Amino acid sequence: MSLEQINASQTIFALFYAIMWGALANVWPRWRAFDWAPIDKGPHGIYRGLLSLGMLNLFPIIYFIFVLFRLACWNLEGSCERIAFKIFIIMLQPFVLFGFYWVWVAIIKWCSGIFYPPKPLDCRQYPNLLEERDLNPANAWKILFVGIIYIGLPCALLLRS
Repeated sequence: MSLEQINASQTIFALFYAIMWGALANVWPRWRAFDWAPIDKGPHGIYRGLLSLGMLNLFPIIYFIFVLFRLACWNLEGSCERIAFKIFIIMLQPFVLFGFYWVWVAIIKWCSGIFYPPKPLDCRQYPNLLEERDLNPANAWKILFVGIIYIGLPCALLLRS
């Protein structure tokens, strides 16, 4: 597969993936996901940055490549209903990015002591974490469940089609 061989399905996917990833990146600053804090202030920023690299950069790249190759054999031919269903499945794929984000948030909430200093709400370094519930682990499992749905549903539909 070369750039000259990218089909309409792959083009639609790549366009919406880029839009979704760009939109999602706007919420990362709130959590200071990629704030590489100096080591002398504690390893919290480094741990958070490494988790962010994996969940918000590496996994999305791997998923993009997977879907791009999966769509290589898709063509948008057939009945209007069949084409519409394929386009629906293609446009659903970028929502996996929200799944990666919600899984990341669940991990952050469950292990906030690893990723943030003991009292981040009192720290000027984290002005966007305003409430105790921002880092409360009580609802982390619900957030994880939502993240898994965002990842699982598009994947299942893509693999079945």
